[in-house]
Amino acid sequence: MTSPSLIATCINLNQQIIVRFSSKGLQYFGKPNGYSPRVTSDWSLKCNIFSMISRKIDIFLLAAGVAVTRFAFRSHYFYDLDSVNFTLGMERFDPRVHQPHPPGYFLYVCLGRLLRFVIHDANLALVILSIAASCGIAILIYLLTLDWFDRRSARLAGSLFVISPLAWFYGTIALTYTLETFFSALLGYLCWRVYCGG
Repeated sequence: MTSPSLIATCINLNQQIIVRFSSKGLQYFGKPNGYSPRVTSDWSLKCNIFSMISRKIDIFLLAAGVAVTRFAFRSHYFYDLDSVNFTLGMERFDPRVHQPHPPGYFLYVCLGRLLRFVIHDANLALVILSIAASCGIAILIYLLTLDWFDRRSARLAGSLFVISPLAWFYGTIALTYTLETFFSALLGYLCWRVYCGG
């Protein structure tokens, strides 16, 4: 039996892995029944740092994939009448005359106005809102799946969102649906964190 001094515990994505150092190199195996190894703090810290960096790389790649694919195929013209109404609302907010259509989408119009000060293009400002929301959705899907399952599943779920035709389409036009989906996912994620006590 391996001595406790040769066993370290690495916490990686909520899974406990025991690492055995031997003449053959590192060997990984599950936790033996009835045995609680002594945690080597230095090794555990290195594992946690590596795990955190890996998650950040995954998140960056997902967000970058969404941003590039959506921006490359973004709409250069107003998609439909609702997009026109949102733009009119950015000029003069008045839902009574459908600027924009009721209920008014006040926060969405305000965000569009803020972006338009920088971009000077009403349609592009609203499209960038959709792209940014799409990036946020991909990140939230990854984080939730990571909490529920494992890293491989999180990568798969995020990748499926990146290539989903419906998500791709609505992430390239000036409508509210992607932003609404982002805030729904964010609410779900926050509720999950509260439920978990975090």
